[in-house]
Amino acid sequence: MAPRLHVVIAGSETATGAALADLYRNSGAQVSRLPLDGDSEPATADLADRPIDILIFADDFRAPRRRAAELQRTEFEAGLQRLAFKPFHIANILRPALVAAHGKLVLLTRSDAGMTIPDRAGTYLERPFRAAAHALWRCLSVEWHPEITCLTIALDTPPGIDAGLLATIATAPSPPEGSPLLDRVGKVLPW
Repeated sequence: MAPRLHVVIAGSETATGAALADLYRNSGAQVSRLPLDGDSEPATADLADRPIDILIFADDFRAPRRRAAELQRTEFEAGLQRLAFKPFHIANILRPALVAAHGKLVLLTRSDAGMTIPDRAGTYLERPFRAAAHALWRCLSVEWHPEITCLTIALDTPPGIDAGLLATIATAPSPPEGSPLLDRVGKVLPW
């Protein structure tokens, strides 16, 4: 009998994370939950001593919409911490566990989270930091290749949390020149 797939869902307290955890558990995988709210250091440390086949960041956090001129530095720092620094920090801690399984590191994001078109809606507490995380994951896909496959997958609203997404996570490659932004069924999207 083949060993069970070990999947860690970071952001397990979100609706997206909970739905993914259920799908993987129903497919027979061993699922570990890693909340992103509050201090995740103890839970991250507990996961570091066994191989991880897939580490998924499923943070469907939505910041309040406000104009950039209304925002304070502490608000920007909180967005950067939650959406870019914390996932990178956790991924770095769990890197040896991913290498041990020749695992996948997956950042789930949204297709409207890039910075390539003007934002009239005021998502400045979120969009710049998701875009920074996209760039970081693309860099990790080059730096950590071939030991770890790094994927960035954009979900639409409402997110398509289904077997198609699981198939994309299972089969999408990470080319040595950098992983592209994918939709939930593996189609390449513009950055």
